[in-house]
Amino acid sequence: MLIGDVDCTVEVLLCEQYGVTGYPTIKYLTDSTPPKGEDYEGGREFDQLKAFADENLKASCGPQNMHLCDEAQSAILRKYMAMTASERKKILADNEKEIAAAEEKFKAGAAELQETYAKLQAAKDAAVKAVNTRELSLLKGIKPA
Repeated sequence: MLIGDVDCTVEVLLCEQYGVTGYPTIKYLTDSTPPKGEDYEGGREFDQLKAFADENLKASCGPQNMHLCDEAQSAILRKYMAMTASERKKILADNEKEIAAAEEKFKAGAAELQETYAKLQAAKDAAVKAVNTRELSLLKGIKPA
């Protein structure tokens, strides 16, 4: 196991390569993660990090560790290992296109929600301003009997 520390203000290309966009970021890479690794979202205390490492950062099922795979995983690996590199590359590219399409749909929906939110906020602000008159302020200033 290798644990490394990267200063993304210096190693800009490396951080871009692995999709590091915020700081601090902890990433982990195993046989079962995508090539850019996965973001670690757990606790940052030693005991929490150690528990995660003990549970997740050990040898796992993969082309180099077939003996750790169950029958279903082995069948999947054999299927893809029997393909040519270009066939596997096409499958991966098709999946990336689907992921990109889902991301674009999400961004468009989020932008639409943001626009709706802005309109609702403006309408609420206008309604509150219309009600909060000088007369209402004077009324609120009267102490209950």
